[in-house]
Amino acid sequence: MNPLVEALKHINGGLKMRSLYPPGHPAIFQQVEKSFRLIDCILEKEKKLAIAMVEDVFIIQNEPFYEASELFSDFIKMFNEKKVEKVIFHEGLTLEETSSFYEILALPKGAIAEGGGIGAVFSSRGLTHIVLARLEKKKKDLDREARLIYADAMEVMIHVTRVVRLGNIPSADRAKDVISEMVDVVLEDKNAILGLTMIKGYDDYLFNHSVNVSILAIALGQGLGFPESTLNDLGVGALLHDIGKTQTPEAIVKKAGHLDDVEWDVMKKHPSLGYEMLIKMRDIHETSANVALEHHLRYDHVDGYPREALIAGPNLCSQVVTVADCYDALTTLRPYQEPLNPNEALKIMEKLSGTTLNPQYYKNFVKVLGIYPAGTLVRLDTNEVALIYRPNYARPKRPRVKLLYNPDGNRLQEPVEADLTELGVNGRPRRNIVSTVSRVLKNIDISDYL
Repeated sequence: MNPLVEALKHINGGLKMRSLYPPGHPAIFQQVEKSFRLIDCILEKEKKLAIAMVEDVFIIQNEPFYEASELFSDFIKMFNEKKVEKVIFHEGLTLEETSSFYEILALPKGAIAEGGGIGAVFSSRGLTHIVLARLEKKKKDLDREARLIYADAMEVMIHVTRVVRLGNIPSADRAKDVISEMVDVVLEDKNAILGLTMIKGYDDYLFNHSVNVSILAIALGQGLGFPESTLNDLGVGALLHDIGKTQTPEAIVKKAGHLDDVEWDVMKKHPSLGYEMLIKMRDIHETSANVALEHHLRYDHVDGYPREALIAGPNLCSQVVTVADCYDALTTLRPYQEPLNPNEALKIMEKLSGTTLNPQYYKNFVKVLGIYPAGTLVRLDTNEVALIYRPNYARPKRPRVKLLYNPDGNRLQEPVEADLTELGVNGRPRRNIVSTVSRVLKNIDISDYL
């Protein structure tokens, strides 16, 4: 038998034994030792051994191995459960590292989450010769994946809202699954999904707003260095932060003018109603429930609602969601306000920094979005009007844009991508941003281009 197939066979056998026997059992060690010896022999010749999983197909040393689904079912199951994409064994591998590899794959999902995610657990065990890697994905594939996740998150919100309005307690499973996928995209390339937060649906405000806030919150949480497990709890709380509004009269939620005192008292109950709903949902982390309760509390503890939650003040995840919630609300058309462009919204938020908003989180939020956030309309010195669709962190004043209007002020039939780093014959940039433009005045639906 091929040494590589034989090695994988023993890894699979070791995982099966690990599910039957406690750590250190001789039956497990026997499989570990055999697989280690075989892998070590391969590494002497190949220097490294790469095993990846693509749609339940094992890719071994960049070659598909279709028979793996039958031969290595336990190995495949562990890969899928732990969301492992690719493992690379390097020359110098030790028996102890191989044993730890078994133990990590056999850990329950809860233990992985508490450890900060599979990557953090690997790092904590000192597996220097076993490296986790993400599969290389083409940009267009990641962008498509982001759009599908956004659509799935919308469906989750529609489903959860329907269940709540029928008087039932929804399951948290679908929300947790879609947030887990969202976290994966943000960790790989947050710009693939951040631009989608400029999708604004007036009729579906609650759904769009909830999805947008979850994306923004996860991106900010990543920028703040939150571990993957916390990002998941943060994302679930952000997605469901306004679920209490489903139990608030729609006439109040969608009222065009200012609410009177009675209506305002009803509206201020939605955080408590949301919290009560979330704590009844099975497998919802307390952090997620607290986000629903605390997202309208001020950072300085001076004001906010519900008043009874002011004493302790908002937790860190709630403060993240307050920043994300504020930004999306300011940039969205509401019954009582015109939407602001991203730069105008950030200027208002800067004034709220230190009082309503955590100042450190606000500063990090600006870094995450960039000087010109995705969705900003700008006028160029060529008199063209362009849409920012991706920030440029290396050169913040040179984001990636799509031209929507030509120099004569005529709207282009199709947007044209332009590189603001491109130089003209004089050695200077061909195009420069001179100002922002209101998308309301231009009657532009940003979602058509993102």
